[in-house]
Amino acid sequence: FLTGRGVPWVMHFAELDSDKWRQYADEHGFPMKLVYRREWKTLHAFERKVAADALTNVFCTPLEERIFNDAIPGCPSTVIRNGVDLDYYRPVPDAGEAGHCVFTGVMDYFPNVNGCVWFADEILPRVRKSVPGARFTIIGSKPTDEVRALGRELGLPPAFIGRHPFPGPGLAIRCPGEITREKLEILRRADAVYIDQIRKHGLYDDIWQAFAALLPMRTVGVMGDGRTYDYALALRAVTSVDGMTADYYPFTHEFLGETATRIINEVRGVNRVFYDCTSKPPGTIELE
Repeated sequence: FLTGRGVPWVMHFAELDSDKWRQYADEHGFPMKLVYRREWKTLHAFERKVAADALTNVFCTPLEERIFNDAIPGCPSTVIRNGVDLDYYRPVPDAGEAGHCVFTGVMDYFPNVNGCVWFADEILPRVRKSVPGARFTIIGSKPTDEVRALGRELGLPPAFIGRHPFPGPGLAIRCPGEITREKLEILRRADAVYIDQIRKHGLYDDIWQAFAALLPMRTVGVMGDGRTYDYALALRAVTSVDGMTADYYPFTHEFLGETATRIINEVRGVNRVFYDCTSKPPGTIELE
């Protein structure tokens, strides 16, 4: 880090990230308001120190520069616009379907959610006046309840709207330790049995997210007349509104016993099943 070393340098903020956390704190109630407020103040103190030491601080728009100057006055700043290649994005008359608006981004990120809801409420009706039948598609993981409600307004299939979030990094974060094809295949088959059980019992729509995770440990078991030395599997299911906080789902002992028996009988490589009863906080929803 160049701070304090006498080397002239420029800080490219693009935008003041701490201001997002301030907005999160304003929008949420206890206890997340306290969490977001702490993040805002911690990040703001860091940004203030960095901004004071930089030769100048760069932003993408005059609005972001103004937010910066209001929050951290007295520090040099400049705007370098990102720019858009208008020729590249110019509509092609014979391109086929017209009026299809697409947004891509993670949908548990507050600015993305607000932007999509605003677009659907304020802009899409105007677009449809000029282009009847115009569609708005959101391509992104981890949808919040607001995004699901928006999907229902847009007429998306219930099975699509209610699908549980899937992690961007993929199954790797549900397989702590060394990752191999064998372990991922065991995980896929175990997860399929688990989700099938949840659907059979009519619980899928009551749960915000459910998945199996293959633990980095082998345990001794007994199958028939012989011993096994196979992997232990963790089952996770939570209820949540936006993924920021979550409670574990209170399955019955009968459900857990039936599910564990099915997994061990149907998935070669697993001989022990645990259920994760950790809420968020202190734990996270995913294992990694």
